[in-house]
Amino acid sequence: MSSAIGKLAEKIKQNKKLEIAIYIGIAALAVLLYLSGNSCSVGVTDSGSSAIRTKEAALEKRLEEILAKMEGVGDIEVMLTCSEKSDMSDEEVGMFQVKQDVGNLGEFSVNGVIVVAEGASNIATRVKIQYAVSTVLGIDPYSVEVFERRESE
Repeated sequence: MSSAIGKLAEKIKQNKKLEIAIYIGIAALAVLLYLSGNSCSVGVTDSGSSAIRTKEAALEKRLEEILAKMEGVGDIEVMLTCSEKSDMSDEEVGMFQVKQDVGNLGEFSVNGVIVVAEGASNIATRVKIQYAVSTVLGIDPYSVEVFERRESE
């Protein structure tokens, strides 16, 4: 069994494109696992979390509407990941207060944002989207990831 794994590893090392693709796939999987663990929509059971999810969905929709009006941006989707105030450490609560003052987000704090947009292949458009979202939410630009939307089939 270990010899089969060794042969597979040897073939992967010989093909650099395949090796890079595997590393990218592993990184993407790690990001997805991380984001799914922090999403407010996971395990929504009480009315407080439901209200937060409603606010989160409204904020996503508003961001989509505004960003779609920007030059170079076409069809767009926004996904927020957030934490409830009660789920945060003392240090995060202090950061939350600043974010709450800036963004008036109520009982939750936005941790990160994924934006999928037409026009994101243009680096200037991508940067404009990233900074617009980070400004509106009062989060760091590195907490916002912008991806190009694939063409419809």
